[in-house]
Amino acid sequence: MCILNQLGSRYPSIQWLTRIGLSILFPLSLWIALIPIDQYVPNVAFSDKVLHFLVFFGFSLLLQIAYPQTQNFWYKNGLPLIAYGTLIEIFQAFSPYRSFSIGDGIADACGVIAFWTFLLICRNRQTS
Repeated sequence: MCILNQLGSRYPSIQWLTRIGLSILFPLSLWIALIPIDQYVPNVAFSDKVLHFLVFFGFSLLLQIAYPQTQNFWYKNGLPLIAYGTLIEIFQAFSPYRSFSIGDGIADACGVIAFWTFLLICRNRQTS
């Protein structure tokens, strides 16, 4: 079994804390995505995509720890996260402070795909 699944399964307190953290992080990240933050963050396109990638990689990691029994990654983790990222971009399209970006959505999806690849490698090493 992959160490990520063991964290949540063997240590229920970690699983519980991760679930609480996610219930705070998801609304917080939506709020951050919709506030006028351009005046606080320098406008560097590349670092923005890296940030999107890292945030969605992290969300995938936290979801895997919070719900380790999930066998189908894409049904329980991947597709909902990509939908969440898409929803944020749609909301930003209607925000006076932000704008819709396909590049951000691609970076979000790449973060999820990178975590899925990491998870597959982890699981394959455990069975070998």
